[in-house]
Amino acid sequence: MALVSTIYPPEVWAIESLMVLRDNLLMAGLVHRDFEKEVASAGDTVRTRKPQKLTVQDFAQQSGTTAAAAIGTSLVVENLNAREVTVVLDKHKYTAFLVEDRDAATSIKDLREEFIVPAIDPISQQVDDDVMTEICTGADYTGTDTITLVADGTVGIADALDENDVIAGRKQLQDTQCPPSGRNLVLCTEHESDLLKRSLFHQANTAGTTAALREASLGRIFGFETFSSQNVPAVADTDASPQSLAFHKNAMALVTRPLMSIPNGLGAVSAVRVLDNIGIRITTSYEHSAKGVVISFDILYGVQFLDANLACSLNP
Repeated sequence: MALVSTIYPPEVWAIESLMVLRDNLLMAGLVHRDFEKEVASAGDTVRTRKPQKLTVQDFAQQSGTTAAAAIGTSLVVENLNAREVTVVLDKHKYTAFLVEDRDAATSIKDLREEFIVPAIDPISQQVDDDVMTEICTGADYTGTDTITLVADGTVGIADALDENDVIAGRKQLQDTQCPPSGRNLVLCTEHESDLLKRSLFHQANTAGTTAALREASLGRIFGFETFSSQNVPAVADTDASPQSLAFHKNAMALVTRPLMSIPNGLGAVSAVRVLDNIGIRITTSYEHSAKGVVISFDILYGVQFLDANLACSLNP
């Protein structure tokens, strides 16, 4: 019988852990992503892009037949460039555990459930929490604009969320000219519970489906792809009232970079793997004093709120 740590080298741990991480991340799939793959170190600054809107121009009719008149009606041509935004890779998160010296035959299923899931779950929750906290409290690329709190009625009274609050969030994004495609609604657990109690969402004759009743799935609501998360932070005020987030994917950037492998000869073995542009590093080293192998999982990323016009908080 061989040791778990020798049966499964870092490459196997990395591949399995990436699949778990990808499956657990919610916000990473809902926001603007930077797709460069250069290896980086904590503290590095990278450049991402905020998609730019073009300006509609009035076309002036040609006033004559001369060459000079034709030149005077030339088009105003803009450069189709995205605004550059710098993001600091200041979030280097990890988990680690010890596999003691003992004989064990472990299948891939056991490896995932017994070791990898407990190690990766906290990392995925931390990434989601950092993205949502940045949306809720960060300033956008202008350095001044922050998220708008909206509700159908008085803000901050901790009332139950209903369809009118969702409509108020939709109106807010409509008024700020947020593109209709790519909008998401991430409900906190309190607000998900509120909506699941509303007949509009679980009666087939009004919702068009019984998914909310059968699977607690709200699906698409008033133009939003709708999700629920345990990581939505409360409003940062004296009431700490619950909130949900309505936003376009270009409101927020998540930038990830794979870390460098540990050089040979330093007493550790590592593997770096990237899946769906998310990189993770697995490092193993033998700890004589603990009589076992320490296995660590780490990830490097940065977050930046891009555009306050593309997001709002539902805070009834």
